[in-house]
Amino acid sequence: MKKQILSLSETAILVAMAVVLEFIKKSLGFLNFLPYGGSIWITMLPLIIIGIRRGVGWGIAGGITFAIVNYIIDGYSFHWGSFIFDYFLAFGALGLSGLIHKRKEKMLYFILAFVGVGIIRWVMHGLSGVFFFSEYTPDEYKNQVWFFSFIIYNLSFMGPSIVLTTLLGVLLHKYITNEQFY
Repeated sequence: MKKQILSLSETAILVAMAVVLEFIKKSLGFLNFLPYGGSIWITMLPLIIIGIRRGVGWGIAGGITFAIVNYIIDGYSFHWGSFIFDYFLAFGALGLSGLIHKRKEKMLYFILAFVGVGIIRWVMHGLSGVFFFSEYTPDEYKNQVWFFSFIIYNLSFMGPSIVLTTLLGVLLHKYITNEQFY
């Protein structure tokens, strides 16, 4: 029982941290400088930490909880499929970082968790762009919807966000994996 209460509390705190990071990002308008949209930021960090510290179940639950709160606060969806791909699947997938829960001390697994779930999130956003936002593709890319969605639009912010979040995670590795707080 004590472990469940601790897991619930830590998940709630880390989800709240992700929400605060989103508010900071939105208030710092200079982070939204990309020509087609998107922004480079570290919101994924606390959500990935949930999975690494508490396992896949808590990680996915934390990611989906953040997705719901984030959508309520500033949701942007034209289609129900976009809601599923850009929110539920993209942020829920961050909880898959929990697959390395038992091996979190090994730096290689730790880095692979960050990069792996970041790539899955990028794929979810890319698929959403192809399936639900293709009509908004600029004219010069109308025949290259996949390229535009995955590379021009989503990789422009997801790539640097994955790198930045991973680097910050590596710097915080000893604190994230510290079992003193278990």
